[in-house]
Amino acid sequence: MFVIVGKIKSLKEDVEKFEFVIEDDTDEIAVVKWKDDSQCEMANYLVRLNGTISKSNSVLSFNAIKLEAINYQAIINHTLFVLNANLELEVLKLKTCGQNKRDVKMKQQSLANKFTPESRHETMLKAISEFKDEIGVSFHELQRKCHDLDDVAFKDIINDLIANGLIFATIDDKHFLACDL
Repeated sequence: MFVIVGKIKSLKEDVEKFEFVIEDDTDEIAVVKWKDDSQCEMANYLVRLNGTISKSNSVLSFNAIKLEAINYQAIINHTLFVLNANLELEVLKLKTCGQNKRDVKMKQQSLANKFTPESRHETMLKAISEFKDEIGVSFHELQRKCHDLDDVAFKDIINDLIANGLIFATIDDKHFLACDL
């Protein structure tokens, strides 16, 4: 799962999907986003995309799972997060003189898995991960475990975890299991 932030440069709408180009100040990236019922994308919007990257015939494309409009501050925060992660890796490489590749690899994975700074997401993911049966944990059981959240915040966190590919719904949209990562 990757996160890209940038500006929608061009947009081509199809019956089933949007195809657009994102400019992220490093390169232009072709993006495909399958349509939702209430979705409308517009050129020149600043967006954050969560999704997967594929390469076909030397063309890099991004399959967007989640798209959200953002402001310039979110782009600055994302850029600072990426720079900080790179600096942490460089410091670790210098400390180990490049000898301990295992530590560097573990740090890379740790930084890659850090999908949000908010501990609410981590708490919710941990609560869902504790359930291993086929049905998963119910919405009401999760609300009891994470009782400090209001309904709107609770549903937003669940939707974010699903969009990031960390959990999935099982028998209905009220039961969830964690993905094996």
